[in-house]
Amino acid sequence: MSHCGAPIPEGDQARVDALHRLDVLDTLPEPAYDDIVALASHICGTPIALVSLVDTERQWFKAKVGLEAQETHRDLAFCGHALLSPMDVTVVEDATLDPRFRESQLVLGPPYIRFYAGAPIVTSDGHVLGTVCVIDTVPRLLKAEQYAALRALARQAALFLQTREAAKVSQQMAIDLAATVRERDAALEHAAIMAREVDHRVMNSLQMISALLEMQSGQQKDTDAGAALRRAVGSVQAIARVHQHIHLADSGERPDATAYLTRLCEECSRVFDHGAPVTVDGPVVHVETDDLVSLGLIVNELVTNAFKQGAGRVGVKLSVHEGRIDRLVVTDDGPGPPDDFSLQGGRGLGMRVVRSLARKLGADISLCRGPTGRGAVATLQMHPVAA
Repeated sequence: MSHCGAPIPEGDQARVDALHRLDVLDTLPEPAYDDIVALASHICGTPIALVSLVDTERQWFKAKVGLEAQETHRDLAFCGHALLSPMDVTVVEDATLDPRFRESQLVLGPPYIRFYAGAPIVTSDGHVLGTVCVIDTVPRLLKAEQYAALRALARQAALFLQTREAAKVSQQMAIDLAATVRERDAALEHAAIMAREVDHRVMNSLQMISALLEMQSGQQKDTDAGAALRRAVGSVQAIARVHQHIHLADSGERPDATAYLTRLCEECSRVFDHGAPVTVDGPVVHVETDDLVSLGLIVNELVTNAFKQGAGRVGVKLSVHEGRIDRLVVTDDGPGPPDDFSLQGGRGLGMRVVRSLARKLGADISLCRGPTGRGAVATLQMHPVAA
């Protein structure tokens, strides 16, 4: 018997149209979704976890762990069957015994799927866009609390996607309203309200992820996984404060980067219970909120990584040229990077996020040992402004 794909559900075109309106297909990786699959893999103990979105003829992975492929044909998609059960987690205990999948090339060949569990990503309009799913190469079952966590992560994925749609709608509304001078003030006020709503939703999502991480770390107190989860809790909480600080600073004036990074580093020290304060040095320099978020996330990653490597003293220094940030340097007195370390070649999630944010800011990022042979010096050098 040859393999057949899942039946096309009723109203599938409306579901696909809803997915296309998000403009999320074929976009670059984003930390929010990468965090979801990392959590799913840890919680369920599977080597593969995906945020899978089902298009007309393919399934595309917005985030993935343990799988090289970026997409597969829809006929091969286990997640296609999950579209038929929007209220339940679709579970396949052993794909070799299931007539729907036993002839699939994904079962007979790489990645040799045996176990699959997929929680549907359902929008507020009831459209099932895809799944948060976990996969193993051996037959197995999950515990009830693991299925519950998978459902919670799928809800967070849906919220992130709808937040994306809200931001897109907000941007288009602002453009339309700003078309005339008479409606300019109304457009700006509306955009500000929507931006605060987006920040509020992001804060709620981060709090949910933090709670899930804390729940899992509490169950693995004396393990390496537990320590990693506790570090992840600290990072998520610090990143949440990035959004919270901006959300609360509603003065209408561009925020001061030096003051903001000082507050952020104080929070990092407090969250990670670091004995020595992080020193932040730099003049008053006002920057756009988007750039400030990127700077804050870069500093958060570099500072928390220094804590993790056992650094005692950590310093952040801002240099300014002609009213704009020219350079940001983060130093520490830890052991420093290995001799063969290459930041550009680093495959860890944190370093990939730092490189992506540096490109967004129009900057180069480098990491090397300190002048004494110990410690690390990370330098973010902004590109000159074109004349």
